[in-house]
Amino acid sequence: MSEARPIDDLSADVQELRARLAEAEETLRAIREGEVDALLITDGAGERVYTLRSADAPYRALVERMHEGAATLTVRGGIIYANQSFARLVDTPLEQVIGSSIDQYFDEAERPAVNALVGDGSGVLRTCLRSLNRSPCDVLMSVSQVTINDTEHLTLIVTDISTLTKVQRESQSKDEFLATLAHELRNPLAPIRTGLQLLRLSPTHESVDRMHEMMDRQLTQLVRLIDDLLDVSRVSRGKIDLKKERIDVKRVIALAIETSAPVIEAGHHQLTIDMPSEPLPVVADSTRLVQVFSNLLNNAAKYTPDGGRLKVTARRERNEVTVRVTDNGVGIAKEMLSEVFEMFSQVRLDLDRAQGGLGIGLTLVRRLTEMHGGSVSADSRGLGTGSTFTVRLPVAPVKAPPAPDERTENAGVIPPSAERLRVLVVDDNVDAAATLAMLIALRGHDARLAHDGPDALKTLSTFHPQIVFLDIGLPGISGYEVAARVRRLEQATDGPRSVLVALTGWGSDDDKARSRESGFDFHLTKPVDGREVEALLARTCNEVPPALRRI
Repeated sequence: MSEARPIDDLSADVQELRARLAEAEETLRAIREGEVDALLITDGAGERVYTLRSADAPYRALVERMHEGAATLTVRGGIIYANQSFARLVDTPLEQVIGSSIDQYFDEAERPAVNALVGDGSGVLRTCLRSLNRSPCDVLMSVSQVTINDTEHLTLIVTDISTLTKVQRESQSKDEFLATLAHELRNPLAPIRTGLQLLRLSPTHESVDRMHEMMDRQLTQLVRLIDDLLDVSRVSRGKIDLKKERIDVKRVIALAIETSAPVIEAGHHQLTIDMPSEPLPVVADSTRLVQVFSNLLNNAAKYTPDGGRLKVTARRERNEVTVRVTDNGVGIAKEMLSEVFEMFSQVRLDLDRAQGGLGIGLTLVRRLTEMHGGSVSADSRGLGTGSTFTVRLPVAPVKAPPAPDERTENAGVIPPSAERLRVLVVDDNVDAAATLAMLIALRGHDARLAHDGPDALKTLSTFHPQIVFLDIGLPGISGYEVAARVRRLEQATDGPRSVLVALTGWGSDDDKARSRESGFDFHLTKPVDGREVEALLARTCNEVPPALRRI
């Protein structure tokens, strides 16, 4: 029979048990409330360390805040953990991602490579991730092995590189654009240079006439290329002010067809026009709409084999005027339909089928159309099936705005002036100044030259010209400053006022406003049309009504 233990010993044991119970309850509370990072427990199996949630909280927070998608997979590709970024990439709620298989987020064509990477357990793969409601995106997928609780798992990091891919594509497009620009600029320059050599070798009347026609045609093409570049830049920067008025789209289309006639005739195309008898009124800038439709017609003619069929259809559809330009040409691949209006974009063709152009015409079409509150779209069933471009513009209100002021168009060739004018031409480009002075002298006027600001001011003080053609970008003293000094001198001496004409490659409304503020009367954009010069000379002589508006 065992010896009875003293009451005091039993009391001590009870107190110790209570203390341990209290300690256990406190530990349990700490575990539940996340106050303990880890517990060291000793039992028959030895010491074991249990890491609690707060211990890995910084790492979990880091993974949850990553821009990259992160996931933990079983070796068979089942997802047992994923962060919010991964859920966003696949456009699927996180609770649905957990428990799904990784290969379901890739198209059939991509799955073999993805499954091979998961099977290998490590490596990097560039692939395309599919999502529920968004277009697929290019990703870089990295897989590595990790052991969790003695079980092999895989960690997955998914990086969205679609933005980088887009930047690389845009960079490549710009490189292609610069190469195309160089090619397109050389095209008209080559025959001009050859024509000059032929004129030196065979300066007969017949050869001069033929070379003149050729050079004028090629120079027009060169100017058109540069104008397109400037227009895209101005539209992008919001520097184009539309001169809107109530116009009939049918008249605009007729002007556009007239503009595009040489390209259409060169391809021996058949053009069909289908328009209603009633007017199609819109409130728009007629010049810019002609630019829109002529660009579309040129595009159709260039990308249709010789002898093709082009069609222009115009209709009123509810509150819109709809114009469609259709061709039976090379067509557009479906994957390119969303890109044809992007800057520097061209339908990818073999070089022997390329028809020239900078790839900016359709960009200009879209932006000008949108500035009119309209839209433009492209449609094609694929390569070799032709294409249709549709422009939609708001119908003009029933109540027409006040009729615009009648403006006289630029005059044609004006006969030599009966009055001999004193004309000063100022340009640091010696050849440009000399040729303009020759044109002025051929009209019977006294033309002098200056090539910088100080020389211009000196000649002005002795020659007293009645009209001055003044380049803006002069060395030393700019044309703006020369004009301002001339006006201050005229005001101080109460002398006669010269007509000042700005010559510049810059032609935006801001540039014209600065010219006006500096004292210029007119603003001509280079290369200057000789008819504009003749009209200004005639205006100064008061021989004909003003052919040009003051700036």
